[in-house]
Amino acid sequence: MNTKKYLALAGMVICCVAFLAVRVPGLSTPEQEQIRVFGKSTLDGLKGVAPSVKLIVPEKYRRSIKLTESQLQAQVTSALQNAGIRILEPTGSASPVELLFVTVSVSKVSAERPIYFFKAETELWQEVELVRDRRIRTITRTWPLRPQSRLIVAGSMKVEQAVKDIISGQMSNFVNDYLSANPKQQSE
Repeated sequence: MNTKKYLALAGMVICCVAFLAVRVPGLSTPEQEQIRVFGKSTLDGLKGVAPSVKLIVPEKYRRSIKLTESQLQAQVTSALQNAGIRILEPTGSASPVELLFVTVSVSKVSAERPIYFFKAETELWQEVELVRDRRIRTITRTWPLRPQSRLIVAGSMKVEQAVKDIISGQMSNFVNDYLSANPKQQSE
């Protein structure tokens, strides 16, 4: 009798873990909060984004980390294009564009061990103006509502895949939020 109870409990736990592990498409939590606070998404009405990837790795660790900025740029651009999101080119200050910044910082935990930690952030920056004086304009992060950087520790053999997985998850959040705010662009 006890074996049956344990098997049933184990089965329920496995089902719960599997259910929670599956990423359900839809709005990210920060995007839901943003819509609740402002009544609207800051992604609404965008015609595309200009992705820019920055990989920050100290020179002395670059050979042991087989990861390049161009690989990550290709991953980000591909995720946007596969979702039907138009890729824009930065055009300078005369005509600002929505900039999707992806920044990855990698550092070694200790000189003796091949263990690294990294931080990955994906943020959309847009031009904004002050309500009290519309002549004052600047550029600031508008997505996500709250910063969502991820700090991960990994061995040298797993850093490349771990970074790509984190970027993939962050891009999935952005794409879902973007397409939810701009549903007609999916079919274009």
